[in-house]
Amino acid sequence: MSLRRTRLKRKGLAERFLTFSNQCNRQKIFCTAIIWRLIVWLAMSLSCAIIPNHNPGNDVLQFPLEGPQLIYDQHTNARWIDWETCSLPFRNIESQKSVLTKASVSFPVFLLQSKIYPFLLKPLTRWDAARFLRLAYEPQSRKPQLDECDEDEECLLHRFADSEQTHAFFPLFPTMIRVTATILTYLVPRFLLPSTCTSLMVFSAVCLNTICFLMVTMDLYAMTKDLLLFHYRMQEKYKEKTILSLSDCETWARRVALLFVCNPANVFFGTAYSEALCAALLCHGCRWALQMVLSNAASSPNGIVPSTTWWTMLGATPFWWLAALTRSNSTLYGGFLLLYGAGLVLRKRRGRWIWWRRSLVACYILLLIVFVAYGSMGWHNFRGYSMHCVEFTGVRPAWCEQGPWFNLYGHVQKKYWNVGFLRYFQIKQIPNFLLAGPILMLSALATSTWIQTSWTLLSDNQKSVPNRTILWIVDALQTFGGEQRPTAPLLTPGDVLQGSPYLLGFYAVLAASTLLGLTIAHVQISTRLICSSCPALYWFLVGALNKRFGDAIIGYFLLYNILGVIMHPNWLPWT
Repeated sequence: MSLRRTRLKRKGLAERFLTFSNQCNRQKIFCTAIIWRLIVWLAMSLSCAIIPNHNPGNDVLQFPLEGPQLIYDQHTNARWIDWETCSLPFRNIESQKSVLTKASVSFPVFLLQSKIYPFLLKPLTRWDAARFLRLAYEPQSRKPQLDECDEDEECLLHRFADSEQTHAFFPLFPTMIRVTATILTYLVPRFLLPSTCTSLMVFSAVCLNTICFLMVTMDLYAMTKDLLLFHYRMQEKYKEKTILSLSDCETWARRVALLFVCNPANVFFGTAYSEALCAALLCHGCRWALQMVLSNAASSPNGIVPSTTWWTMLGATPFWWLAALTRSNSTLYGGFLLLYGAGLVLRKRRGRWIWWRRSLVACYILLLIVFVAYGSMGWHNFRGYSMHCVEFTGVRPAWCEQGPWFNLYGHVQKKYWNVGFLRYFQIKQIPNFLLAGPILMLSALATSTWIQTSWTLLSDNQKSVPNRTILWIVDALQTFGGEQRPTAPLLTPGDVLQGSPYLLGFYAVLAASTLLGLTIAHVQISTRLICSSCPALYWFLVGALNKRFGDAIIGYFLLYNILGVIMHPNWLPWT
């Protein structure tokens, strides 16, 4: 009997997670994020060293760590990267070594550089990481290299295929790796840095992604706390019985941050993938946007927001535009702006020239949408067109006839990776659908929960279903646009995070990302796509931890962390 009682008292995974989060403060969350990153990195390195590598195929690009050494000035011992010599053709490493032998000064290779760095950095170059690292190491690979082909048609097609495929990868992340590498060579002593240019690229990507990971953790913490504090103050304002407390705001913010720290796509936030940078830019933009939405809603005592506040979304737009230069799915935040603009237009207003003001707001929001959703994509496509069709006057790809506004990114994804609507719905892809199944189901459940909660709060039970639906849509848009409701319903912290009308844009992006991963993109990327771009997912899951499937959520997170560090570094299909 005593043994049975002991088993009954044993805490589940969710309860242990909640207990740990209750004991944390902001500084401990920051330290926990760093420790978790180091644990995942070390686990990947051990996995790569112990488990035999799977053969990914001859057509999969690999990024070797062996390469030219960094150059040092023999008089001043200054460090720098000679990009001209470090960026010789990627496929000809021997020529790099011969040139650099003449230009560089020999220096001793320390144990850290000869043994430890190869052990730690090798597992971070798998799959798409090799693509990003190559673009950071050799930016000119975006241009077709036709010098050696003469008029050989097969050689020309091969070179065009190589350069076209690089345009499936957006430029900001490789550029930031390159910038980080330059900064490190000036700030860090040479015996602490990898000895080769290629290794330095990988190390720079790790440093960059670690910083971005910490930024996302702190931004999620701040966003959650701001949202809960807003609802706490609103309940006090209406003198209702307060369910929320100040301690709840802090506690639930810690839970959201810690849940992100152990998210199921964790391995991709450490390796040389662009998810961490994209998430940092998106979350910082979301934090700015949420603060403005909430401050607008609190600025008017009568629930009518002044028309001068419609410009406040401008602060989030540059971050989202930069995120769209990192990953294409960031353009979905153009829909966030669309919903916010609709809320501003539908907001109850009084005064003269009301339609003129609304038209001005609509035009302004439309410009921001074009800037976020199409500006970066259009610039990236035009850049690819210029490299292939303008700089070469002889042999050119057939798609050059389509003009400078041709969607090169979509063409490359469709041609080389079979990306398109329902193209991945094949019997042989069933394992990938099973792999992405948990995150897709959780995201769909999060969206439906927000709709159900918002429907209960905003709809009028006395009206028919069609009228209730229309009024619910209008009320949801108006509230998201910053308009206060005349009364503040009682909400628990979980209800706020799962159904607050002020989170309409966030849950809309989550729904769009789920549909994108399910119907258009390679379904196996859904986990990292959603975990890196949708704060609403973590808000919903934190609210669900107290329910019966809380242990399943934490178990799913930990299981995918373990599978990721085993499969990804060994060239197994975890991409």
